[in-house]
Parts: sequence; structure tokens; C-alpha cells
Amino acid sequence: MADLLYGYLPHYELSLLQRMCLIWAFIACGLVIALQIAQSWAEPRPRWTLLDERNKHYWYTFYVLEAFLTMQITYRPLAWNLEELGLGGSVGLLDAVWIALLGLEAAMVAGVVVLQVSRAFGGSPTKPKAGAKQKEL
Repeated sequence: MADLLYGYLPHYELSLLQRMCLIWAFIACGLVIALQIAQSWAEPRPRWTLLDERNKHYWYTFYVLEAFLTMQITYRPLAWNLEELGLGGSVGLLDAVWIALLGLEAAMVAGVVVLQVSRAFGGSPTKPKAGAKQKEL
């Protein structure tokens, strides 16, 4: 299966600059998450660190981005280690995890965009509009 995949898709390795940019993006995202965790005990807690119904989708997307960056950075060393251990067939498992994280991140970004567009044009679908009367049953 992997040979078939490599036959159709070009084999591409990240350059040193691209790998360093990914590592710095990983570090920056990790610092934001660490700051969010550290601020969870502050009184009063800064508003941007709150995980509430309005912004939880953005934070979850950010957390998946961090997991994807981790997989992207460690992919090649993990593949080399698996091949050295004689588990070369497990590289397909790494490919599956990488593709799953990429697909999840793409789906989450698309979901956040759709949510933002629906809020911009139609308001929040879960909350009644201000001034609207509720029907009594």
C-alpha cells in the first residue's frame, strides 16, 4: 500500500528552514496553552483564557493544531526509529495518524468558519434573540 502511495505522490521532505518554522510554531502554541493553564488560577481570570460556550470551538481547534504540529515535527524521527526496530510496516500507522490529525484539523477549521459566518449573519442559533417572546406551551 505504501509503495503504491509513494508511486503516485511525490516524496517530499521538509527543508531545515521549514522544520525550524514548524518547531517555533509548536513552541509558540505551547506557550499560549501554558499561559492559558497558568491563568486558570488567577483572580480575576483574564477573559481570553476562559473556555466557555462562545469560544470553546476556537480553543479546541488550537489544541488540535498543537497535536498536528507535534505529529508533523516528530514524524520522520518516529519513522526512522520504527524502521530501525524492524517495524517498517508501522509507518503506515504513522501515516494514518498524520492524515487523521490533518483531516480533523481541517474539519475543525471549517466548522469554526461556518460557526463564525452563521453568527455574523444569523446570530447564535442556541440563544433566542433579544426582545423575542418565548411561546408558552
